[in-house]
Amino acid sequence: MYKMNRLIGFSTGVLFQSVKDTVSREMLEICQDIGCNAVEINCHTYPRDIIRLKEMYYYWRIFGNAFKHVSVHLPSCLKYDENSSPKLFQIQYAITQFLACSGMKYALVHPDCVLDFDIFDTWFQQIAIENMDNRKQLYTTAVELQDLLAEHRKLKFVFDVQHWAVNNNSIEDIPHIIDELSDKLVGVHLSGEGSDKYHVPVCRTKQQNLVESLQNLPLHIPIILEGVCEDVAEMKRELDYVTNILT
Repeated sequence: MYKMNRLIGFSTGVLFQSVKDTVSREMLEICQDIGCNAVEINCHTYPRDIIRLKEMYYYWRIFGNAFKHVSVHLPSCLKYDENSSPKLFQIQYAITQFLACSGMKYALVHPDCVLDFDIFDTWFQQIAIENMDNRKQLYTTAVELQDLLAEHRKLKFVFDVQHWAVNNNSIEDIPHIIDELSDKLVGVHLSGEGSDKYHVPVCRTKQQNLVESLQNLPLHIPIILEGVCEDVAEMKRELDYVTNILT
């Protein structure tokens, strides 16, 4: 069970190597059983995961009291503009239906996938973007993010610690970035930096400094753990490692 009055949990994609269905009752049960009070539904694949998100409407009541925070990561394999309107209508419908049963706090989209941010004007209002990793050309710096959020004032922000680190940004600057964008901040992604620059558990890399950079994060801002775990046992170790540091 989590050890503090903090919103913390996992992306449902962290066991994708063994649990192929990331949008599933199985992953929600795992997150519930290890004591998470937050969860992010990882809809990585279109249309499969969007279809399964709609199906959650029928059994979400089982988890209604388990999670104090619920968010959804939208597919990153699409381009979000008016030319994709049939696909986006399907996504919007799934989001609206899931919102009705779950009280979802925000839907997260990769900003480099969005060609027209105005398409979200008729969507659920809590659309969030995150800073990108070293594989992307845009939205990796604080200035780019600040400019985007200033131009599109309805957008919210999720800060990804690992993405920040793999771009060789200063870890010491993380509290300042979080403070500067506090009026937009709705969540944090946390994971370690592996040798391949991908998401791994911080309990494996022992990058305590990444966790410590969140010491002053307000308790109401959820921390979503994204390190890809070998099994449920490693998920438990990751949750314990992070909560012990932040206690």
